[in-house]
Amino acid sequence: TMFLVVALCSFFVWHTLFLLSKKSQSMSGRTRFLQRKLTHTLMLQISVPLTVQIGPMAVVSLSAITGWLTAGYINGILCIQMLHCTLHTTILIATTPTYRHAL
Repeated sequence: TMFLVVALCSFFVWHTLFLLSKKSQSMSGRTRFLQRKLTHTLMLQISVPLTVQIGPMAVVSLSAITGWLTAGYINGILCIQMLHCTLHTTILIATTPTYRHAL
């Protein structure tokens, strides 16, 4: 099911960027620019949970099945996963102009 979710999300992001790259009468150039910028920002914001949460869990799951890593390495990987909140908050502040100006 996770593969299906990632595939669908990838398709919708690609489709959105494709539609924004086409010239249309219904959207001004400025609106198209802002929508493209928003889409890129959202992709950056979603990449943090995908890489910091799902990546380590996939490695730990594969290691549990195959016995590939020792407990020390698994603990290190889980420590990376615990950085999710800090990294996500930092990305949100960095990509949201209102938050950046407040700081």
